[in-house]
Amino acid sequence: MRTSRKVLSTVIGSIVTGALLAPLPVMAALEEVIVTARKTDESIQDVPAAISSFSNEDLKKLNVTQTSDLASFTPSIHIEQPGGNSGTVAKVTIRGQSQSDNIITLDPSVGWYLDDVYLARTQGTATSMFDVDRVEVLKGPQGTLYGRNTTGGTIKLVTTKAETSSGFTGFVVGGVGNYDQSKVGGAINIPIIDNMLAIRLSALKDQVDEGFQDVTLYQGDPTASNRGQIIGHRKNGTYDNELYRVGITFEPLDNLRVLGFYEHNESDVSMANGNLSSSPGPTISAALPNAPFIASLGPFRAQA
Repeated sequence: MRTSRKVLSTVIGSIVTGALLAPLPVMAALEEVIVTARKTDESIQDVPAAISSFSNEDLKKLNVTQTSDLASFTPSIHIEQPGGNSGTVAKVTIRGQSQSDNIITLDPSVGWYLDDVYLARTQGTATSMFDVDRVEVLKGPQGTLYGRNTTGGTIKLVTTKAETSSGFTGFVVGGVGNYDQSKVGGAINIPIIDNMLAIRLSALKDQVDEGFQDVTLYQGDPTASNRGQIIGHRKNGTYDNELYRVGITFEPLDNLRVLGFYEHNESDVSMANGNLSSSPGPTISAALPNAPFIASLGPFRAQA
């Protein structure tokens, strides 16, 4: 029995010693996230603010293609399209701060920035996220660095810049979807002078032709028994977006980088609650007896 106990103790001691000498698993290092929330490049861990940052790879993995998609993956933020607008307005609420009315004469409570250029009005903020390098959502008042109209927070869209050292590169994307949707786009990086001057060209065509409802338009008095003359038809839910962007990067010195860009973004969106008249004011009213109005709505089309 003594021999058995000694052998058992020796075996247990060998197992414990081997476990202690076994190499520890290598822990994966966290990737450092660089943001420009305070107008300079720094780690997100060093910024004393609540920030949600998305890289280009993050946006692709999450399939974020429109600015309204950010609300699905960002805490404390809600984005919707308000009624009675052109369909290009993104009404943003951050921590309860929002502008309930989005007419062009009112200031928003959440600031939008495109490559650090302030978008003074919300018209045009419901747009594509094509060829975007990074998105930063700053929550809470940001008036110290970003001025007024940022009581709720700030949303910064940073587009992909031309690279002088990455060579001749580019990509092309395309796809189709329900409601007769088609999308095609691409970008190309063209080095003009190696390590000094480069140009980046981006373009996107995204459209939805079918819509979800047929609409008949009449010209006449909506209060009369006779609806008037049929002047046309349209579909609610159609969408046509064209985006063109040119970016230039000039690096004459090692510590100097000059950036320039031009963007043309045009959207045509049909909404169920849009204004059909070219004149200001309501369309379905006796005050405008000759304004176009909707008097016949077809059934909704639902597609998976």
